[in-house]
Amino acid sequence: MPIAAAGVAVLAALTTMMTNQRANQAIIAKNGAIVSFMRSSDTYNYYQAKSIREDVYRAAVLAHGGPLGPAQKIADLERTTKATVLAKAVVFERQAQAQDELSDRFVHSYETLEVGVAFLEVSIVILSIASLVGTLVLPAIAACTTVVGIGFALAGLPF
Repeated sequence: MPIAAAGVAVLAALTTMMTNQRANQAIIAKNGAIVSFMRSSDTYNYYQAKSIREDVYRAAVLAHGGPLGPAQKIADLERTTKATVLAKAVVFERQAQAQDELSDRFVHSYETLEVGVAFLEVSIVILSIASLVGTLVLPAIAACTTVVGIGFALAGLPF
């Protein structure tokens, strides 16, 4: 009985380590998503600024009533360069969404692993009690909870 309890304790410790790793990975991925969302927002703002600048210079050309060389050049430059800015914003937004989804998968894995840890810890307690009491029912219950705990631990490993 004590050897079985020690074996289950090792499994619980390894599963706890994986649980902590998943929690850290979820936080890191969420931080990456936040940074990418901020970059996307900043880039969209820059795109909007370029659009406004283009509109202001086009309005100056129209208000002048005819060609106004420098203003027209600036308006044309803003029009041509803002497309690449918009493309960058879209890339940042996609990165943010991908990192956010990755974080969610890590959190789901973490939660599943936590259930496995709980079952393994319950199994350790039951095995400890069984070694003191000496019944046959408690080791069977401990074996069942160990199998369930291992099942949840294995289900939580892939993300």
